[in-house]
Amino acid sequence: MTDVNILVVSVILGRVGLPIAWLVLPERTGRGNSAHNHRVAVMRDVLSILPAERIRALTMDREFIGKGWLGWLRLMDVAYVVRVRKKALIGGRPASFMCGRNRWKKWSGGLHKVFGQEVHFAAKRIKKGRDSHVAVISNVYSGTEALDIYRLRLQSRRFSVT
Repeated sequence: MTDVNILVVSVILGRVGLPIAWLVLPERTGRGNSAHNHRVAVMRDVLSILPAERIRALTMDREFIGKGWLGWLRLMDVAYVVRVRKKALIGGRPASFMCGRNRWKKWSGGLHKVFGQEVHFAAKRIKKGRDSHVAVISNVYSGTEALDIYRLRLQSRRFSVT
């Protein structure tokens, strides 16, 4: 059996994700991890059919992060909301610290330096899963709006075509 990993960008319409661009990742990427150049290639295809100003937000999970990638999205004027790992530094402090004891409420109002970008930070306690909180950053959205946009990604996954 051969694993095939595909990097897909979908448009969420209601509760359904419809794939609009994809790239079959080379075998050597291992475990399905995409590199910066893979993400840029797929997003160039997306931006050729859907201008950045028509994209409410590109939502991404924890593995789609990095200084170069987030910088490229900002350069292209693409709004994003991305989940961050517990160890990601939010203004010099780990996200796990920012989430503990509801500290995120204090820190969610301003901009923070993350991966070289000025971003908004938001977090919410979750009951299911291996983490106690979901923490996100966004170049455009703050607080509950960023979390609501990220939640759309999670809700559509159940109905997405893969």
